[in-house]
Amino acid sequence: MKTKIAFIILLSVLGGACRLIPRLDFVPEWAMPEVEVEPASTPLENAQRATFVMALPEYRTIGSAVIIGRKSRVFIDEHGDSVTRSNAYEYRVATAYHVVDKLIEDGEAASRILMAMFQPSLHSQPLRMKLQLEKIEDYSVTHDWAVFTFYSKHRLAFVEIATKQEFEAIQPFESIYAVGGDAGFGQLCRRGTIGSTHNHYINEKSQAIKATYPWQKYPDVFFRPLIPVWYGASGGGVFNQQGKLIGLINGGHVIALHITMAIKTHIILSIIK
Repeated sequence: MKTKIAFIILLSVLGGACRLIPRLDFVPEWAMPEVEVEPASTPLENAQRATFVMALPEYRTIGSAVIIGRKSRVFIDEHGDSVTRSNAYEYRVATAYHVVDKLIEDGEAASRILMAMFQPSLHSQPLRMKLQLEKIEDYSVTHDWAVFTFYSKHRLAFVEIATKQEFEAIQPFESIYAVGGDAGFGQLCRRGTIGSTHNHYINEKSQAIKATYPWQKYPDVFFRPLIPVWYGASGGGVFNQQGKLIGLINGGHVIALHITMAIKTHIILSIIK
């Protein structure tokens, strides 16, 4: 009996742990010493550096995001000429729509302060800073993705989005990697493979669950990484062996949480380019 009680207490503690948002110090981006991410030794390491934990304190939301582009920021001087500065960058970021949905719904009235936790290298302390979200470029409620931009003086890592041909070239049982935040405490990277088509999975189950979620309605848009999902990973990336972004993590299946769902990022690429 004592063993059973202890087991129940342990489960209750573990079950609540993933919902704790840590009280960490975040410094305004402009007030930090300039940081430049060291060159990554592998494509996967670069993918880990380009993926960051993102919190929206105003909306009590936490998730992940992936930097998919970086360019020098252009300023207009007093003569009306365009000036490019090497120490000011504009970043393009992809995430899941449900991570930033409240912010988008509030429009101009939204609080655009992000608490971002980057990993400059695999052996350094995380870089925690407050960022100002500049603009929502595009999004899809149906397919659960959003692309936004922010500015920073820090030179951060970014990844390329894989093309449709590169996605389809992935072989059965070839390794892929999911990278995302771990409930705000850090970052996780897990290896897996791509499963069978989602239609096949649904046919194995009761028809009662068919078309309940977007990934069930749009199998041509979503795919199944065979990698366990975890709290805080929404909006994180799924990468091929070349470190290119092939998917954004959207969530887990209602029946089997170890079945992760992700949107094919080449779908997003075809829209935002």
